[in-house]
Amino acid sequence: MRLELLGLLVIENDGTVVPLTHGVARRLSICNLRERRLADAWPRYRAAGYPDFRALCRDVWREVAATPADTSLPLIESCLADQSDHVIADGAGRRARPTRVVPVMLLDADERVVARSVGFGLRSGLDYFAVSPSCRPQRMTLAPRVFAPPPMLGHLFQCDPDIRLANSEIYFDPAEPRKIGIISHGHADHIGRHEHFIATAPTAAFLRTRNGFDLRGTELPYRQPHRVDDSWTVELFPAGHVLGSAMIHVSGPQGSLAYTGDFRLAPSYTAEAAEVPEADAVIMESTYGSGPEWTFPSREELRERLVALVRDIVKRDRTAVLLAYSLGKAQETAAMLRDSAIPLVMHPVVAQISGIYESNGIALGAYEVWGRQSSLFGHRSTLDLRAKAVIVPPHLLRDIRRIHNAETIALTGWVLRGTRDADHGIPLSDHADFGELVTLAERSRAGIVYVTHGSRRFAEELRRRGIRAEFLRGKPQMRLF
Repeated sequence: MRLELLGLLVIENDGTVVPLTHGVARRLSICNLRERRLADAWPRYRAAGYPDFRALCRDVWREVAATPADTSLPLIESCLADQSDHVIADGAGRRARPTRVVPVMLLDADERVVARSVGFGLRSGLDYFAVSPSCRPQRMTLAPRVFAPPPMLGHLFQCDPDIRLANSEIYFDPAEPRKIGIISHGHADHIGRHEHFIATAPTAAFLRTRNGFDLRGTELPYRQPHRVDDSWTVELFPAGHVLGSAMIHVSGPQGSLAYTGDFRLAPSYTAEAAEVPEADAVIMESTYGSGPEWTFPSREELRERLVALVRDIVKRDRTAVLLAYSLGKAQETAAMLRDSAIPLVMHPVVAQISGIYESNGIALGAYEVWGRQSSLFGHRSTLDLRAKAVIVPPHLLRDIRRIHNAETIALTGWVLRGTRDADHGIPLSDHADFGELVTLAERSRAGIVYVTHGSRRFAEELRRRGIRAEFLRGKPQMRLF
């Protein structure tokens, strides 16, 4: 059920619903919940035009920002959300009666926040107005400040089920072919064949390698604003996930939005260092967001563990089979073994992607290509895998079974909860762990965080930390080794 909100709704003890955000009198109550449903009463209330409430809004606006008296104040209309029990204090610090509060913001004519209501989960550093059924609004901070409102689903973006900017044909990582697709990175679950794509140059190379060299698009450097149409400007920032991965920042008349795609904040051997853009709202992945048990060791510690394990395998004249996804994890693994003097072999699928890494200046060290077609990749080919390490994507089971005298090593964050499909496991992930997810939500300074590609529990965790958050959808993140 979708409801439009006039402002802060207070449900009093007798069931009366009053829009008391900035001192609206009880005589302007919407209805009594013991007599009528709010959804039934609202159309009549809205049709009346609530002129007295608008006059009170103008009074508050003049007090906060000292603007001309004829300022017009459009009202935010959004979904009823984030209800909680709260006790409000009046201006003298006296506790008023318990109320149920819906946090909603008052907007000026330019859709800037001029005051913010008291409610559960609101963050510090804003101007608050405390109200109760018996008092006028009392400002709780002195310095007037203006903030951008947190855009709501439907006002700034839509999910159908791909995420797209409102009233446009601009999509983020769409699964289906679209007119315009902004691509965060080159993994298979984030790319498609679109009429026009926008991505970094490395991501464009991965996209064309995988989906066809006839694809047309815009290769956009990091931190370079690009006008997509009459309404929207896009800017890409490093995401730290794989080479060329990007967090997408868009801005337009409705506000600004950041979309993280897959990301990782900690340093990497082969991906650009992540930068977190600030925005009114952020859509973020939460693959490992279910709890703090998903905390990964440092890259240096993982490198030492990996080198020691592989050395132990090859010195026993066996083949260390490194199960790593062909884009990102495979190249990170190669870079971790680069100075170890361990003979390294890559599956042809891995070698093809590694060539793009090397053409972008990423040093992967010496390696051979498994097979006979060395000329395709510019490296020596070999069929001899004995006492060597070979990187193979985990889904190529037939090729893995061809390797004799092998010991397999799963390279994925999921091994923190056990290894079932490999002889050994190293928790090497190119995703953010739980702590990094929290850090991004805090650094973004967003008015609202939308959580996707992961756990609903992460949105609940953010709300416990005082960050407004909603779970957008439960589409599972592919387990990219």
